[in-house]
Amino acid sequence: MDITTKRHAINHFLSLLSNYRVRKRIPKDTISKGRIKVVCSGYGVRLYWDALEVTQGAGLNSGINTLGLWTDSSFAEWQILEKDSDYFILKAVFKNLPISQIWKIKIDNEQTITWHVEMHVEEEIHVDEACIVCLVSPDYKAWVNNYKQGYFPRLRQGTAG
Repeated sequence: MDITTKRHAINHFLSLLSNYRVRKRIPKDTISKGRIKVVCSGYGVRLYWDALEVTQGAGLNSGINTLGLWTDSSFAEWQILEKDSDYFILKAVFKNLPISQIWKIKIDNEQTITWHVEMHVEEEIHVDEACIVCLVSPDYKAWVNNYKQGYFPRLRQGTAG
């Protein structure tokens, strides 16, 4: 067996393994309204517009900094508590922290999604910072929030354009 064949075999095996991991977690579930679709899986929440993914990486995500160390919701155990055609109530239990979160995601209309995060702390813990993040595909450069609109800032100095 030559090196190229071995590489293809290994890539195929890794692909099967990653598909197995996805199937072991909670099944994907979807809510939608018009052209907006929100998909929840065992790794988090993703947004779609006209069947194209707007998010990338971890998608909708929450991060927690404790004593200088960051962890985020993509490593949490996810559970769907309640679902209707246009909203989810989800529970994310952090694996390495005594913290869980309840996420309420509702598609208000084709232009607005409401995302509410409640944090529940099971025991005393020092939290330096908590944040919510939406990692967006580079194909989507503009943001809109209520009546404000602009370009997403670049990760480094300057602005996107």
